[in-house]
Amino acid sequence: MPVAATIAQSGPDVMVVGRVTDALGLPIAGIEIYLQNLTVATFTRNRWSPRSIDDRDHRTASTDSDGRFRLRVRSAGSVLISASGPGPTAMGITVDPGVTRDLPVLQLELGLTQLPQVSISARSPETRASIPGATTTVGSDQLHSRAPLSVAAALRSVAGLHVADEDPYGLALNIGIRGLPPRRSSRTLLLEDGVPILLGPYGDPSMHYAPPMETLERIEIVKGSGQIRNGPQTLAGVVNFVTMTPPSAGRTAELKLGGGALNFRNALVRVGMGSQTAGFAVDFTHREGGGIRIGESHRLQHVSLNARRTVANLHVLSLKLAQWNESSTTVESGLTQQEFDTNPLVLSLVDDGRFEVKRHVAQLTHVSSLGDVVLRTNAYVSRTNRASWRQSGESGERLGAPDYADDFNCAPNALSYGECGNQGRPRTYVVAGIEPKVEVTLGDIERGVKLDAGMRVYAESVRRRQFVGATATSRESSAELTRDNGIESRVLAGYMQSRVFSGMWSVSPGLRIERVAQEIRNRFPGSEAAITQMYTQLLPGIGVSVSPSSNATFFVGAHRGFAPPRPADIYRPEPGQSVVLVDPELSLNLELGTRITSSRGAQFEATLFQMDFRNEILEAPANAGQRFINGGQTLHRGVELAANLALPMIAQGLPDLSLRSSYTYLPIASYRAGGNRDPLLVGNRLPYAPEHLVTASIAYAHRAFTVGTSFEFVGGQFADPQNLLEASADGQEGALPAYTVTSAFGSYALPLSGWQLRASVRNLFDRVYITQRNEGILTGVRRLARVELHWRY
Repeated sequence: MPVAATIAQSGPDVMVVGRVTDALGLPIAGIEIYLQNLTVATFTRNRWSPRSIDDRDHRTASTDSDGRFRLRVRSAGSVLISASGPGPTAMGITVDPGVTRDLPVLQLELGLTQLPQVSISARSPETRASIPGATTTVGSDQLHSRAPLSVAAALRSVAGLHVADEDPYGLALNIGIRGLPPRRSSRTLLLEDGVPILLGPYGDPSMHYAPPMETLERIEIVKGSGQIRNGPQTLAGVVNFVTMTPPSAGRTAELKLGGGALNFRNALVRVGMGSQTAGFAVDFTHREGGGIRIGESHRLQHVSLNARRTVANLHVLSLKLAQWNESSTTVESGLTQQEFDTNPLVLSLVDDGRFEVKRHVAQLTHVSSLGDVVLRTNAYVSRTNRASWRQSGESGERLGAPDYADDFNCAPNALSYGECGNQGRPRTYVVAGIEPKVEVTLGDIERGVKLDAGMRVYAESVRRRQFVGATATSRESSAELTRDNGIESRVLAGYMQSRVFSGMWSVSPGLRIERVAQEIRNRFPGSEAAITQMYTQLLPGIGVSVSPSSNATFFVGAHRGFAPPRPADIYRPEPGQSVVLVDPELSLNLELGTRITSSRGAQFEATLFQMDFRNEILEAPANAGQRFINGGQTLHRGVELAANLALPMIAQGLPDLSLRSSYTYLPIASYRAGGNRDPLLVGNRLPYAPEHLVTASIAYAHRAFTVGTSFEFVGGQFADPQNLLEASADGQEGALPAYTVTSAFGSYALPLSGWQLRASVRNLFDRVYITQRNEGILTGVRRLARVELHWRY
C-alpha cells in the first residue's frame, strides 16, 4: 500500500499533503495517517497509533475517498510519517524538511484481516483485477466529512445513478442506473456486506430499508460485466454498503449528536475494542424528524453487534447481528394536480397513514487463506416485517372517486374521510442463504491467472396480505382480510470468472447460472389459487482491459443482464381469471471506457454504455387482470464522465481546493418494436430516464476548517410511455420539469481533542421540484439545515 506525500512550506509551519494508493495507483480511503515532529517526542512502539505519540506536537488524519490526506506540523527538525491500516503491521519513515521536500514511498504490510471479505470493487489490486468494467467507491469523505443528510444524498455524486427523493432520510431508496426506473430500486441489486438487502430479491424486489449512514465505512458501485459475480439483478449496476469493522488494536469509542430543521435529530454511540486476534464493536443509531410534506414524521433505531476472531492467522470468523426499527407517519399516495397547485407540501390524509418496518439480521462470515487460495463463506438469515396503513394508496383513491367507498369501507353518503375506513398491507419477508466462494491465484499480476468461483443456496418466503378496516385507525385485529398472497422461492446459483494476465493485457471471461423454482399461492377468502414456475438463466460476461501505464486503463466489456419477473405483482387475479406468467427480464449490456489517475492526484473516468432489452417488463393494460406483462424491446445508450481534482497535489502553493464532478448523458432511452408493444409508443422516451444528470462540488480547506458547496442537476423526464407534457388530473401522468438542487457543507476540527463540528444544508434555496408521479406527485426534500458534533477516541 504505497503512501506518497510532499512537504510544502506554509508560513512558519510545514504542510504535508499526500495520497494512499494500491499497487495500481488506485486510491484507498479510511487509512489513518500519523505525522510527528521528532524534535519533541519519540515513538516507543512498533505499531504506530495515536496513543504512542507524544501529544505535544503531532497530527493525525484519515484518507478520504480519493486516498488524500493533509497535515500541518512545525518546520523545525525531522518529521516522521506513518500509516496504519487494519493489518497486523505498520511501518514508518523519517524525513528532514530542510534536506528534502519529497517523501519516499511508505509500504504497509497487510495481514489476513485486510482480506476484502465483503468488497465488490477496488479494495486491493487482486479485487480490482477481478472486476472488469466501471467501478466507483463513495468513501468516508463523502459519507461523513461532508455531512450529507442520507446515503441517497451521497450516492447522487456517482455518474450514472438517478436517486429520486421520497423522504428526507433515504429510508425508501429509489435508485435507477443508466436510465432504469428508480422506483423502489427494484432493478438495482443492493447489498450490505455482500448480502442482498432488497426485501425479496427474487419474489418481491423492493427497497424499504437502507443501512444507517453513520455505520458505513464506504459504498461500492459496480457496473459492467463484474455484476455476474453477484445477482440476481445484473442489469445496470450493483451497490454494496460496507459497514465498519471492529478495531484491530486497542479500544475505540465514537459519539455523534446532531439536530436541525424539520425537527431533525440524530445520534450514534459506538464502542469497541480489539487486537490482531479478536475484536468487537457495538453500534446504536437513532434518527428522527419531519418529512417532505407537512404532518409527516419519521423515526428509526438501529442496533448492531460486529465481532471478529482470528485463529492461527489462517482463519477469520466474523459475526454480525443487527436490528432495525422504523416507525413513520406518512402515506405512499402522491398529490393530485389540484392538490399540488394548492399547496405542494400538504396532504390531508397524512395523519391517518402509518408505515412500520422491523428487520432482524444475522450474518456469519468465514475467511481462510491457504497460500494462493482464499476461501470465503457467507451465511445469512433475515426477517423483515413491513406494514402500512392508509386511507389512500395513490392519488386516484380519493373520496368521491369510483370504487373508493367500497375499497375503504365508507359510510353511506360519506362526506369526510373520518366516515371511511382504511387499508392495511402488512408483508413479511424471510430469506436465508449460504454462499461459499474460492479465489485461486496462479502466477502474478504481470503473467498469471486468477480464478474466482462461488455458489449460492438460497430460500426466500414472501407473504403479502391486505386488510380493509372499518375506521381510519383500524389494525389487523379489527379489519377484514381481503388478500393473502405467498411467494416461495428456492434458488441454486453459481458463477465462475477468471482473469488472465499477460503484460499490460488482461481478459476476464465469466459465467453465472441462476436456477429458480417458485410457487405463487393466492389465498382468497373462501377459495385458493396457485401456480408454479421454474426457470434457468445462463448469464455470460467478458471483459478485456489494457494498462499501457500504471496510471491508465482502457477496458471493454459485455454481459447478459437479468432480473426476476416479480411474481408478487404480476399474479393478482380474481377467482376464475387466467394468468399469463411474465418471463425474466433480459438484456445485452456493452461497455467501453477508460480510467486515468495521475501521480498528482487527478482522476478521470469515461464510460460509453449500451443496454439492449429484448423483453422489458411493462405496466399491463387496466383490463389485463395483472399488473405487469412482457412488452418488448427497449434501448439505453449513453456516456458517463467523472473527474476528481485536488489542487495541492498538483503544485506547491496552490490553495487547498478539491473539485469533484460527474455527468451522465443519456441521449437514447427509448421504446423499440416487439412483444406486446403499442406501435404508437415506438421511439418514445422511457419514463424516468433523464437525458442529463450533473453533479459538482468544490471544497476548500484551511487549517482545521473545511467549507464547500455542491449542486445537482436532473434533466426533464416523462412519467408515462405516451410522453405526455400536460399533467393528468390525478398527477400520475405528464412531464417532470428539470430541476437543480444546491447544498452547502462545512466542518471544524478542534485541534488535539478528537472533536469535530459539522454542518450541512440540503436544498439551500428551498426549491420545490417534482421527483415522482408513480402514485401521484411527490416533491423533493425541503430546505433542511443541520449540525452535528462528532467525537472519536
